[in-house]
Amino acid sequence: DWDKDATHSLLKQMHRVKLENQKNKIIRIGYSGWEKITENLNSEGHRFTINMVEGRWRNMVTMYKTTVDYNFIPNVEPRSMAYRKDLEELVKYVPQRRQYYEKHKGRSVKMERFPTNGARSLLEAYKECVSRFIDPAIDNRVLWDEITQKVENDGFSFTTFKLKEILNGMIKGFEKCQYHNSLPGAIRRDVPFYRDLAEIYGVYNRWPHIQISRTMEMRTKRKFRLRLQASQQLWSSDESRALLQVYPDVLESHVSQNVNYHTSDLWLQVAKAYAATGYPKRDVPEVHQRSSL
Repeated sequence: DWDKDATHSLLKQMHRVKLENQKNKIIRIGYSGWEKITENLNSEGHRFTINMVEGRWRNMVTMYKTTVDYNFIPNVEPRSMAYRKDLEELVKYVPQRRQYYEKHKGRSVKMERFPTNGARSLLEAYKECVSRFIDPAIDNRVLWDEITQKVENDGFSFTTFKLKEILNGMIKGFEKCQYHNSLPGAIRRDVPFYRDLAEIYGVYNRWPHIQISRTMEMRTKRKFRLRLQASQQLWSSDESRALLQVYPDVLESHVSQNVNYHTSDLWLQVAKAYAATGYPKRDVPEVHQRSSL
C-alpha cells in the first residue's frame, strides 16, 4: 500500500531523477528508469512492481494539475493537496487548460457584474415605459432605445441587448422566487428589487415588453373548440333524448363498480352506450358537451 513513508520514498527518487537530468529541458523516464526507481523503493522494504510505481506517480501528477487548474478559476475557494511543495518543484506546470478550453469553445472572458445602481436605473426607466409597451401602435424597439438612453444618462453605458438580458435575468429570478414562496412550508426567499418587479407585474398580470402571440397549441385548441361548437348544432331532438336515456344507467353502473372513478372513463362508457342505440357515432368530447348542455 502507498502509505506516507512509501510516497516520501517515491518523491525522494523523483528528486534524484530531476537532479541527474538538470541539463535536459524535458525529462523522460523509460522502462529502465522506472525499473531502477522500483528497485530502490523495494530495497527500503517496500514491495511494488514497476507498473504500481509509475501509476502512483502519474496519479499524483494528474491530481496536482487538476488542483492547479481549479485554483486558477477566479472567485473559487482554493483547494489544498498533500505533497504540494514537492510537486511544485518536480512538475513545472502552467495552468493553461482552461484557457485552451475557452478558446476552443469560443467562450469569452466573463464581464464584470452589472452594478446595483444600474439595475435600479434600468427598472425606473422600464417603469416609465410600461403603459406604452402595451400599445400595439408603438414599436418596442423605440421604447428600448429610450430605456438605453435613460440608463446611459444616469452614467451606465450598456447596449440594448445587454439591458434586455439583465432584465430577463431579474424576471427569471423573481418568478423562481415566487414559485418557491408558494410551496407549502417553504422558508420565504427574496430577490433584489422584488417589490419593484411585483409592482410591474401586477399592473397587467404579465410582463408588458413580452409580446403575446398565438402558439400552435393555442391555434389547435381554438380549431377544436370551433369544431365542437359546430357539431352541437347537428344533434337532433331524438339523438339528444337517446343520450339522456342512457346517461343515468351508465352513471349508476360506473359509480357502483369503481370506488375511485375517473370522469374521462365515465364519458367513454356513455359514448359507447350511445353508439349502441343505433344513432350516428359521436366523439367523447361531443357527448360530454351535449350532456352538459
